[in-house]
This record gives sequence, C-alpha cells and structure tokens, in this order.
Amino acid sequence: MATDRQIAANRRNGSLGRGPKTSAGKARSSRNALKHGLSIPVNRDKTLRRQIEVLARILAQSEAGNVFWQARAAAEAELELVRARAVLEAVLTRAGITAEWKGLFLAPVGGPHD
Repeated sequence: MATDRQIAANRRNGSLGRGPKTSAGKARSSRNALKHGLSIPVNRDKTLRRQIEVLARILAQSEAGNVFWQARAAAEAELELVRARAVLEAVLTRAGITAEWKGLFLAPVGGPHD
C-alpha cells in the first residue's frame, strides 16, 4: 500500500506530464509527426515502396496468393520500425546521448536472442 508521501509525490509528478494545455501548444504538438516524416506511411514513399517489394519477395520466397501479401505487410512494418529507429537515433544524438545509452534505447526487440 502506498504511503501518504508516495501518493502526494505521484500526484505532483502526474500533474507535470499531461501534455500541452494551451491551443498554441496543442497545435504545435499536433505537428510533431510531420516534422520527422513519420506521419506518412512507408508505402507512399517511392524509394521505400521499392524496398518493400524487394523485402516482401525475400520474405515470401514466392508471389503466390496470401503469402506474398502477408510478407508485404511484414516488410512495411519492418521498414516503419527502421524509419522510427532512425528518427529516435537522431533525437538521441541531438540530445547528446552517448553510444552506451543509445544501446539501451535502440536494442533489437524480438528475434532469436530473446
């Protein structure tokens, strides 16, 4: 059970991180994804669209029916993750985060290691 001090600290901390309050702040934060290009799906970018097709063919190992479309969805998701990680790495670099800390933020998720 939380103590009175912990409850008070939680309330103080919770009141700090609830997003922008003003109209100007809300408008500015609504454009954050546009600044990094993450609001545009990867399949709208011509270069990435070619990469999606190549990766999908590799994943599917054929162009037969549903297998190819599932592989295409997986390829799109993979390229979205690659793009998001690149933006995160740029943000961490601008913030002066060292390579040691970047490893914590950019560690691979899933796969045979986990």
